[in-house]
Amino acid sequence: MGEVAPESDREIIREGTTMALYISLSLLAVIAAVPNTVRDTRLEVAITMFLTAAGLLAAHVLAFTISSRLVNGASMAEEGRRLLTAQVVAGLIVVLLATIPTLVFPPAYSTYVASTLLVALVAVVGFRAARRSGASLGRALVYVAVVLALAVAVLALKSATGH
Repeated sequence: MGEVAPESDREIIREGTTMALYISLSLLAVIAAVPNTVRDTRLEVAITMFLTAAGLLAAHVLAFTISSRLVNGASMAEEGRRLLTAQVVAGLIVVLLATIPTLVFPPAYSTYVASTLLVALVAVVGFRAARRSGASLGRALVYVAVVLALAVAVLALKSATGH
């Protein structure tokens, strides 16, 4: 399982991973809720995906900054800046992961490719989390199946609302 990182490093990794998962799941909800229009060009789809993902990330940065000031006062401590940096880097990776397929594949398929990559990210992180906590291969696969089923349920609920 490897060496255990110091507490502050584990917190940085957790925050970055949380952000990557949050942006991935949020984008999946948006993709499920917004109709795929094949009339849009690759560039239009890419701009929409990028701005949606970047908007989610920017909203989180604002929320994190405000809540940090509420808890810590006027200045954000070094640790808070490190956490925010980890979140932004992870969020930007997901922004690119979701946007690049929209530039490479035809509009009719690009959101499916982007969705598949986002779901794969969630599955890989879920699998790694289960294995790291000591689960056997079989239990880790069951955990991933449950995580994906819950993600699909959330997406179905979001899609059913029509928003």
